[in-house]
Amino acid sequence: MKAELVIARYDENISWLNNIFGKIPIHIYNKGAILDNTNHGAIISLPNVGRESHTWLHHITTRYASLPDITIFLQGRIDDLGHNVYTNIENYFPHAIQYGFSASAYGIFSPLQWQAINFEADPKYVEAWNNGSLARSSLSLIDYSTKFLGPLPLLTVTSMCGCFAVSRRAVHAHPINFYKQLLATVSHHSNPVEGHYLERMWCYMFSSNSLLPIAMGMPGELLGKFL
Repeated sequence: MKAELVIARYDENISWLNNIFGKIPIHIYNKGAILDNTNHGAIISLPNVGRESHTWLHHITTRYASLPDITIFLQGRIDDLGHNVYTNIENYFPHAIQYGFSASAYGIFSPLQWQAINFEADPKYVEAWNNGSLARSSLSLIDYSTKFLGPLPLLTVTSMCGCFAVSRRAVHAHPINFYKQLLATVSHHSNPVEGHYLERMWCYMFSSNSLLPIAMGMPGELLGKFL
């Protein structure tokens, strides 16, 4: 099995990658100041747009035909993400191999949660939302999601923080133009709301609802009786 690690970096200290270098090929997409010579692997400069979602989609569209079996996508800093990231990258492999997608934690969205993200109620985002540094969209979360993924089921598995692994098979379940269209929606601003939308969509996009039993802590055959 071949695997690669993709890092989205702005100004984070990525010295933690020293413990990983040599174990897996690493691609660092840098949107901040030029990095000094490092031992971290390939460093590719990108414009500072689209948050990590732009980085993931750029990588997928650029490497679509030559992706490895598993690609792990992590932010430049992970020590502040708590249970939403694995610090041991090998933990990403089992679910990615079996289900096409792997995250360290899964959640469940109901139709009400898909309606919108209440940025005005979240202290992390309210200032940016009000002053325009978080760029708004003409589409709500549910409209954007259904535009690209179609009608959503009653319960949908999700993951947060944009750190995950995906298999080549799961990526290729969608044509490259699908990802190019998504990329265009996050290429216009450093902090587009669509980047926050995609954070919630990756899991379902790449695994449908195959991980829902795990997210709910129920055997799949039992859960099937309720859905």
